[in-house]
Amino acid sequence: MKDMKLEIKRKTHEKTDWTQYYNKKKSFFSQFTQKYTMKKILTHYDFATGANKNIRIMELGGGNSCFAEKFCVFRKVNQYDIIDNNYLAIQLFDKKKLNTASYHAIMYDLTCDIKSEVFYDFVYSIGLIEHFSLAKRGQVIKNHFSLCKPNGYVLISFPTPTLKYRFWRKFMEFIHVWHFWDEVPLTIEDVKEDLETYGKIIRTELNKKLFLTQLLVLIKKDNHSNE
Repeated sequence: MKDMKLEIKRKTHEKTDWTQYYNKKKSFFSQFTQKYTMKKILTHYDFATGANKNIRIMELGGGNSCFAEKFCVFRKVNQYDIIDNNYLAIQLFDKKKLNTASYHAIMYDLTCDIKSEVFYDFVYSIGLIEHFSLAKRGQVIKNHFSLCKPNGYVLISFPTPTLKYRFWRKFMEFIHVWHFWDEVPLTIEDVKEDLETYGKIIRTELNKKLFLTQLLVLIKKDNHSNE
């Protein structure tokens, strides 16, 4: 475990090329990881909202979201928006035909402060916050809550350094198929203080079926005014 941490720290200066990622053909295994992740998202969404149909959803770092279309089929929502800072990702999302009354793609740098006049019932991100430095991660987390209405819910999922994660990451690095050099796996302790600044942690769950294990954290936002 010590060697893995050193290796990750050494390579975090390399940034993920998201344009290359979105242009790349998805692997055979991605359909299974997306399926398992989608199931977990919906479980937490149902717990938070009771599957109410009049719901506004925001996905941060959604890009060419692999969840949006299925989300709007499996659950009838009123609005589904995404924010991403990659131009190609925004273009790809704009081409989708979602089964919902309203959906928009917004290009914005999530390391900058967000001032919004629209607030969402359910704000979530999958595999986002681990790509930012400690200094910038706090702002990205804050933006989840800036977009969430009081007493709404935020779901954040990030890779966590289990033995399984460490093994598969090292293997992918060894065979030269690893591209996310700025990804640093996190534990709940790494983000707990930031999350509890804005709300109460309701549930945590480890997605063990993924090769690169992820921790999902559901937070209920405090009942205070948005900044």
